[in-house]
Amino acid sequence: MANLLTALLLLLVSIYAHMYTVAAVIASGLYEDDPGGGGGGGRSSGGAKGAPAPPTGCSRSIKPKRPMGEEVWRGKDAREEEEEEEASPTYTLPLGSHLDTAFFLLNHLYPGSKMTLHFTRDAAAPMLPRAQADSIPFTSAKIREILSRLSVPAGSLAAEDIRSTLAECEAPPLSGVAAQRCATSFESMVDLAASCLGTRDIHLPAMSRLSLIKEGSSVPTQAYVVESIRLLLVAGGDIVACHRMPYPYAVFVCHMTKAAVYAVTLAGADRTKAEALTACHKDAWPQDKNIAVVPGALPVCHFLSQDSMLWVRK
Repeated sequence: MANLLTALLLLLVSIYAHMYTVAAVIASGLYEDDPGGGGGGGRSSGGAKGAPAPPTGCSRSIKPKRPMGEEVWRGKDAREEEEEEEASPTYTLPLGSHLDTAFFLLNHLYPGSKMTLHFTRDAAAPMLPRAQADSIPFTSAKIREILSRLSVPAGSLAAEDIRSTLAECEAPPLSGVAAQRCATSFESMVDLAASCLGTRDIHLPAMSRLSLIKEGSSVPTQAYVVESIRLLLVAGGDIVACHRMPYPYAVFVCHMTKAAVYAVTLAGADRTKAEALTACHKDAWPQDKNIAVVPGALPVCHFLSQDSMLWVRK
């Protein structure tokens, strides 16, 4: 009899220990530190078949428990939605200059999450042939000649955009931030990307088009619900990101990054749909005062502005 009671007691202790372990795993949330220490600051695929392995030789990564490979997230169950209905933050993300974009945490980006957005898809400025673009001065020292050549009134908003873009292209790099350079034609952008990546064997795997919003239109500020997320580029690999700047013809500012890139589909309250690219950086730049997180602790994301181009090695 005593042996039977002892066996039952040991069984109860084992069951309790198992339940405690499961509860601890559930309570740990969406992200956990990679105990291996060999992750590369990128995103784990959560076991998805065919997902690339994270780069080695980097600091510890933070990986999701939900699968994030090539598959598309389809949403949460009703219990999860009820629990997070009140907790889900709302962001206002104007898609203008890439420097004006608000930042948000990656764990706030999932099917069903809500954001307040203002999408504007401006009519695209013409892309000049290289010979024509190179014949036009592109320096603040010749601002008068530039305005005259482009028939832009000196006191106009277009003139202010030109001055602002020239100033950004000529600005020295910030401390701890990769240097950026500007391209005034598609050919010069390809040369710049090839120079940064150390090879001409490059391709363009992603371009932010806001494809479901009519060109030249502006959608009112409204609540959007994230419908799906798809991983395009795993964090850790070299990417040359080129963002369109406000200018009478196409000008892009380019810089190196190792961000993860996602394709995100959103649905607005007025049934407007948008498809945009989102870049998520392990080291947030610039540090957003609205995000109470130490840079490098969690991936911080932002939507890419219209017509941003991402170049990688083949």
